[in-house]
Amino acid sequence: MTATLNHHDAELPVDVPPAVLVALLEVRPRPWLGGFLRIAALTATADLPAVERVPGWYRTGFVIAAESGGAAVPIVWSPNVGDEVFASFSGQLVVRPSTDGSVIAFEGGTTGGSAARNSRVLRRLLQLIASAIRPDHRPAGSMSPSRTAVATASNFECAPNLISTDCT
Repeated sequence: MTATLNHHDAELPVDVPPAVLVALLEVRPRPWLGGFLRIAALTATADLPAVERVPGWYRTGFVIAAESGGAAVPIVWSPNVGDEVFASFSGQLVVRPSTDGSVIAFEGGTTGGSAARNSRVLRRLLQLIASAIRPDHRPAGSMSPSRTAVATASNFECAPNLISTDCT
């Protein structure tokens, strides 16, 4: 059986300066990203019959700065949420400057799953990240959007499932 490789260029504009997003990408080891990856995969497959889902994994590389003020981070991700979603994504998380702020994108290839479902997972992932970093979603106080995104994702990472947020 031959695995199908599909190329994806999912992107979303965000009203955040590229420097803020690049600073977020420079956080290593990037534990904030794991929560977003898991939530995107689970919510994009919530309509499917339950399967035994083991935790997925991901690896990221070093930030590659662009002369435009943007950046990219190589990423390999295996969500492990069943056959309807890709077995692996290999590509990059990209930040590009735009006239109204930035564009965040996932560019790369997926192996396995349906092309439509894979696109849905990647779009959902971008929506989650964008929602956490939008300036109008900052909690009261002086937290920057990048710290807000890190705090938001950290709360999800400790949750045993999407219903409970009890981390004790």
